Amino acid sequence: MTGWLDVDERDDHYLRLGGANIVATEALLTTRDNLADVVEAWAMMCVRDEHFSG
Repeated sequence: MTGWLDVDERDDHYLRLGGANIVATEALLTTRDNLADVVEAWAMMCVRDEHFSG
């Protein structure tokens, strides 16, 4: 495997659940927007959920 482009989205779920989908919650969309800013700035970011479980 040479990198992220070789990962099949169907195999990428951490429990390998068939039919699992991402849910576009407000927290996820905010994280996506913030991450885009971080990547553009060549910076670093820490992401955690409120229960420290993800």
